[in-house]
Amino acid sequence: DDIVNLMKIGHKYLINTLVEDCSKRLVESITVSNVVELGALAEVFSVKDLLGSCAKFVSEDLEVLDMDWKEKLVSSPQFLVSIVEFMKCDRAVHIPEVSRFGAVHQPGENNWICRGAKKDAISVQLSHAATLTSVGLFGTKNTDYIPVGISVGDNQSGIFTSSTSYKSTGTKDPTRVPVNVKMVADTEYTINVVIGSRDTKTYFGQESKSEVNCGGKLIVVFEGSSQLTGQIPTLGFHI
Repeated sequence: DDIVNLMKIGHKYLINTLVEDCSKRLVESITVSNVVELGALAEVFSVKDLLGSCAKFVSEDLEVLDMDWKEKLVSSPQFLVSIVEFMKCDRAVHIPEVSRFGAVHQPGENNWICRGAKKDAISVQLSHAATLTSVGLFGTKNTDYIPVGISVGDNQSGIFTSSTSYKSTGTKDPTRVPVNVKMVADTEYTINVVIGSRDTKTYFGQESKSEVNCGGKLIVVFEGSSQLTGQIPTLGFHI
């Protein structure tokens, strides 16, 4: 709320640097529960980066829209148009999802606790340039919302960070958390997640694949031996 209020002040007094700074911080805080409100707010104050990030978030998981989404967005036509544009774009370039585990275990089998301190990480390398559009995460046996921090970096620096939440499916099926990271070929990237399910154990995978061929359009190679078990079961890309 403080950041939103600061952005309103920056807009009122034409302090563009304040508006831009607040927009960047709000983009990193987009969640399932606030994305609609932030998208509508971005349209009111003409904050393009925040509007685009919210629209893409919604376009990749329409279940974030509540039953009353029409009432909430009736005064946000540009937000709605942006959502449709992202959906059309994603449909045109979608490739098969990368699924990296051969087996999935229930919570309690050898345990997998994510208290918000331990980092789950994988390193990947692509055969062609592509955009990482989603990171799949296992949930618990409940259908609660779980906080998560996601970061992506190459050998030089971090290139993406996000603090958000995702809704557990209550089953072994992962939830796809939207991201937007452009990746180039033949470069090693590390994807880190810090999941805060507290003492509630999550599902976890084993028998990780070393390489996945996405229908001949993209080959994803998983680097290192420490990634054979755990979280991050799926990755979504478009090219």
